[in-house]
Amino acid sequence: MPSTESFTSRSPMGYLDSQAPEGGRAQSHLRPKTIFKQSLMLAHASIKARYRNSFSGYLWVVLSPLIMFVTQAYVFKVIFKVETENYILFLLFGLSPWLFFSQTVEMSTGLLYHQARILKSLRVSPLTLLLAQALDNFVNSMVVMTLALIAVASLGLVPWSALIFFPLPYFTLLLAVLFLSFLLSVCQVFFFDTRFVVGFALNILYFVSPIVYPENFVPAKYRFILAFNPLTYLLRPFRTLLAQGFSREFLQDEALALAFAFILMMLTLVVWRKSRDAFYFRL
Repeated sequence: MPSTESFTSRSPMGYLDSQAPEGGRAQSHLRPKTIFKQSLMLAHASIKARYRNSFSGYLWVVLSPLIMFVTQAYVFKVIFKVETENYILFLLFGLSPWLFFSQTVEMSTGLLYHQARILKSLRVSPLTLLLAQALDNFVNSMVVMTLALIAVASLGLVPWSALIFFPLPYFTLLLAVLFLSFLLSVCQVFFFDTRFVVGFALNILYFVSPIVYPENFVPAKYRFILAFNPLTYLLRPFRTLLAQGFSREFLQDEALALAFAFILMMLTLVVWRKSRDAFYFRL
């Protein structure tokens, strides 16, 4: 049976770091500091192994999103003629976060299911594996975004404050992606088709989110779709930072994004608390 202890008897992270070192049942938990340290080590090892003795690997980290960016810019700016000021920069501040979001969610959904043997035989938290995957993608995305921002800020196309403060909305996005990935990876253990549903949902989400078009591009009668789309609130701080720099409006949008990440965290805590023992039994 799931534990009946109150939420106040552990820190929130204490519920997410429970593992099953013995008999498939959660017996102990690691401290958040230990989990973060293990995740950093795993992410570092993954990045190092991927690009060892391969300069083209580092180059591809930049070229892959750049090719997608140029393609999207041509299609929506030239062919569909989306009219918005500084559209190229607008697209950069939407497409880069989206790539991080979608790739991390898709790669993490089946992660715990495929790492069942590790979770059941070693003293490692599910959160450790998911955070390592998220940090791996986070570093790649931040490198690309930083290089792009340095270039456009040097040309005076965006305020330097955008370069200084853009890690704030990225960090919020990282939190939201981490907890969403945790939820979906737990669902994958119970419902094997989850990863197929996630892939289909991401394809739809791309078109109903203000990634390649501004929010005012959507007719008024359809804007309720954006209002109920969580990704809208996660992307707004990026766009506000681009348009106004570090401002009150940016802080307001960032606060809304943080609120969504917090709600997602609480939902994840509740689901994990209810399904923890069954999760290890089904692995």
